[in-house]
Amino acid sequence: MAAAGRSQAGSYTPPARPRPAVSAQLQGWAADPDRRCPYCGDREPEGGAEHVLSVALGNWFWVLPPNVVCAPCNNQVLSRLDSVLLHHPLIAVTRVLVGITGRHGQPPRVGASNMRLRRNDDGSLHIEADTPRDVSRDEDTITMRPSWQNFGPPQRRLTARALLKLALGTIWLARGPEETSLAAYDHVRDAIQGRGEVPLQYGFGNSRLPGHALQIMAISHRAHPGLRASLHYFGVELWAETQGYREQADDDFLKREIDVEFAQPSDA
Repeated sequence: MAAAGRSQAGSYTPPARPRPAVSAQLQGWAADPDRRCPYCGDREPEGGAEHVLSVALGNWFWVLPPNVVCAPCNNQVLSRLDSVLLHHPLIAVTRVLVGITGRHGQPPRVGASNMRLRRNDDGSLHIEADTPRDVSRDEDTITMRPSWQNFGPPQRRLTARALLKLALGTIWLARGPEETSLAAYDHVRDAIQGRGEVPLQYGFGNSRLPGHALQIMAISHRAHPGLRASLHYFGVELWAETQGYREQADDDFLKREIDVEFAQPSDA
């Protein structure tokens, strides 16, 4: 099991983010001549630092040092998965409500098909709805009814892959390259890269942690294939789970995998 957590939000997020502290142990792991990129397995990777969670989501502290992740992974597939998570409806709305600024300090904003939300430069919240029925307000509460389009199985699978990316980075920070290079994580690498027959499950809901908590957790077991990844993001929880490759997963898991669970019933 590997976990990383912080308690910070809103005004606790500094506009000028500090540089992450890199311990001697992390520096040693990053300089290991036998190191492999944890996301693709290439030997002696070279590239810049990799943020386990995007800077735009409020993370400047969980960072893999330079030359741990290869440049192709960092700049291509991992960057795309960061963007998927950044634009996930629950994450995007929470980011606006909490007030997490962008990479360069820009106020957060998000658009649903029927409304737009943003933080102004002074920190005030602005909501623009297409019709009055989409938003209502009383003395203490604003109620919004955003509508999200095109969030079907393909998008859910991308989100699951993005969560696995967070989990593998967290495991590297907690346990190092000796752990992440194990063959037990080969199916996780293939899922992150979007290749191979790797069934995935995905879900979301209210977090059981306090609303100011930001936490990533990865759970695996040496005796069983698979990995469970979860992200608690200021009151919201997203999770994803694997059971290895398709031939390793049990029937119950396969019945609930993303591409099956939300499929339309056949005409037969």
